[in-house]
Amino acid sequence: MRAPCQCHRIPFAGIFRYGILPAMHSSPLEDTLRLFGKERFRPMQRELMECALAGRSCIGILPTGSGKSLCYQIPGVLGDGVTVVVSPLIALMRDQVAGLEKLGVAAARYDSSLAEEEKGALLDSLKSGAVRLLFAAPESLESPWMRQAMELVSPGLFVVDEAHCLSEWGHSFRPDYLGLPGFFRKYGFRSVMALTATATERVCRDLAVLFDVQEDCIFRAAPYRANITRQVETLKEQDKTARLVEFLKEDGHRPAVVYTRTRKDAERLSYELGQARFSVKSYHAGMPPETRGLVQDEFLTGAADVLVATIAFGMGIDKPDVRSVVHYHPPASLEAYVQESGRAGRDGLPSFSLVMLAVVNRLHAAEPDRHGVKGLASLLSRRGEHIVSLYEASAIHDLPDVAVDRMLFDLKRSGSVREQGMGYKYYKVRPLFRMEEILCGRDGEERSRLQWMDGHREGEVEGLAAGKKPAHGLTSWPFPGNGRWTCARQPFTCIRKGLMRKKPRRNSRSIFPGPG
Repeated sequence: MRAPCQCHRIPFAGIFRYGILPAMHSSPLEDTLRLFGKERFRPMQRELMECALAGRSCIGILPTGSGKSLCYQIPGVLGDGVTVVVSPLIALMRDQVAGLEKLGVAAARYDSSLAEEEKGALLDSLKSGAVRLLFAAPESLESPWMRQAMELVSPGLFVVDEAHCLSEWGHSFRPDYLGLPGFFRKYGFRSVMALTATATERVCRDLAVLFDVQEDCIFRAAPYRANITRQVETLKEQDKTARLVEFLKEDGHRPAVVYTRTRKDAERLSYELGQARFSVKSYHAGMPPETRGLVQDEFLTGAADVLVATIAFGMGIDKPDVRSVVHYHPPASLEAYVQESGRAGRDGLPSFSLVMLAVVNRLHAAEPDRHGVKGLASLLSRRGEHIVSLYEASAIHDLPDVAVDRMLFDLKRSGSVREQGMGYKYYKVRPLFRMEEILCGRDGEERSRLQWMDGHREGEVEGLAAGKKPAHGLTSWPFPGNGRWTCARQPFTCIRKGLMRKKPRRNSRSIFPGPG
């Protein structure tokens, strides 16, 4: 039998600032639900919250648009300790923190985009107990900052969003997630809540074993959405674009997301739909992050009403009025179809899902381009020490990021390659003040380094990482700590011959093929 909810109070007083008073005979869960602007629980929400507040680990498999975020936000307010939420997308973390702050909930995020001053202020807030929910990316959990932060707080609930990324059998497996069970145990969290929109029985078993979740704390909601009309059409390959244009012109079918298999397809199809006078944008992982952000904002705000994308788009994107999701190529799996098509009609209004099948691709939906796979395998398994930019490898070989990550993971696990370090391949810096001001009062080696930086404001880090000696005999480039310089990615904070010490996030890696 499930343990009863142990919550007796709402420790975060700030959430009452709107003057909403609890009803005389309602529970703390119901009171807090109203403070979040909701009248009733959706299926499985209450059960997940009760498990978390009772200190029991749980798994929630809830379809897109069913309110997964609320399942941990309310326990984060009601429960003891700091709730740590692991989320794969910085944009999603920013949106959630902003939404919680509007409600008066003390939430914060930690990611690579924070300045040193912001990180210091966040540590002070954690130390004083002013933060109830802390959002973090999976790759940041082993950072020195996070280790210091966890020593300052009392860990409460540990939340794994998009938990299917943790299982090797999941449709979007991410090696970054593999350290989460160890992090959960290392810092003594009361319980874990693993959430995903789709999970096979095998993925669910993996999650239950990794986090020691009992069967009675695994909750599944049916993926059926009554407001989505689903269609599958078999077409000749050459007729698919004309049919797509016809479909998108019908009333009530836009805004729309159109999924393609490759980046080249996304760009080609976006151009063809533009020729048909649609307000269309393309989106894929081969674009610079700044461009992806602008495209996403245009779609979210309605400046573009058709988005042609690879699977890089969608996870955590909150646009409730998407009327149609079209799979121009078949989805990679049934789980991927449920998750991607579920991005339509999150506002509950009538919406559409269309899958376009051609005879030639019906049996190869999940198969990446063979030439691309061979080229990537050749690149990663080259003998000798070399630097690999995963971003460039993904773009050149027209493979999704998850395929690149998975191949590198398998090669490392088999002992075919060793990874020595990681960092950025390119750097770009600019002075925030005139050089005369920056150099004033500095002398010797520090002055020489700053002048060298001024003369080399952008370039490649690859030569340095491979062991070539920097100009002027520099073996390291210390980043000035007085705020007088800014760097787009700060890849050279501590670069020493043959090794990148700083680990801002994965972009380029040093690969060493093993014996054989």
